[in-house]
Amino acid sequence: MTADQAMEQKLRYDELLIEREFDAPVDLVFRMWESADHVIRWWGPEIFTVISVDWEATPGRPWHILMASKQCRVSDMGGVIREVEKNRRLVFSFAWENDGVRDMETVITVTFTDRSGKTL
Repeated sequence: MTADQAMEQKLRYDELLIEREFDAPVDLVFRMWESADHVIRWWGPEIFTVISVDWEATPGRPWHILMASKQCRVSDMGGVIREVEKNRRLVFSFAWENDGVRDMETVITVTFTDRSGKTL
């Protein structure tokens, strides 16, 4: 195995953990992820606006989001919904897309845990 292949293999299994607490019940926070009508309102950084969203939390279904910044930078991304456990867990693949070419794919796992009426 070359050094580049070893690094690529290592990158495939690295993990980034981000935790956030929402002052809302789990079923409400899950709905914000489950519905395209909600995803379109919060996806991406504040300087971006979602132009189109094709998102349905159904395992095996592809998803796609296109957004643009106020400086006219367009970001194109997509993947496949892998797992859905209502009010508990959502797993999907993610890759940037540029001119029809997909970048390295990652897997995102979002967990929803009740913490005294709030959601972690």
